[in-house]
Amino acid sequence: MHFKVFLLLILSLCLTACAVSKPTLESRSNAELQIQHKRLTALKTFETEGKVSFKSEHKGGIALVYWRQEEDHYNIQITTVLGSHAIYLSGVPGRVRLKQSNGEILKASSPEALIKETLGWDIPVSGLLYWIKGVPAPHDSKAEVVYDNLSRLKLLKQNNWSIHYESYSEVNGLFFPKKMTLENGPIKIKLLFNHWSY
Repeated sequence: MHFKVFLLLILSLCLTACAVSKPTLESRSNAELQIQHKRLTALKTFETEGKVSFKSEHKGGIALVYWRQEEDHYNIQITTVLGSHAIYLSGVPGRVRLKQSNGEILKASSPEALIKETLGWDIPVSGLLYWIKGVPAPHDSKAEVVYDNLSRLKLLKQNNWSIHYESYSEVNGLFFPKKMTLENGPIKIKLLFNHWSY
């Protein structure tokens, strides 16, 4: 008799524990992914700085980068590590202005064209507006994505670029890429961010 009572007590405790158990880390992270993805996609104002290295068949170099985004308007400063050359890029989609350290001002319809002309680097600035936040660019529905075990982007393939996310920084509840590598054929771009704010 006592044995049956003991079994009933154990069974009751097990059922109670199951009923009040908290969601697993995995289920919480999936829910957080949806919230974070929406917040990052909607985020229109942010500031970041770090280092960029560029390598292709014929060009290469390392520079410091500062990026300030306010709605559709961006200000990007790229300065070579030795300080011998700096460019200041500002604009909105379709209208871009670039100022060089010697005071010369260039204008074009795309930031990619101006960076190519001044540094010789092929940098996909229009896509990076989204990629550096850890989200795909919204204008391409064919993007391929792979997430890590915390539901953050690990690999993104979009617009002929493969973007590898190697580490993240948490800022006020949001995860921002800290280290990422972009590849497109012989072109390899490495980005290391040491500061994020929004």
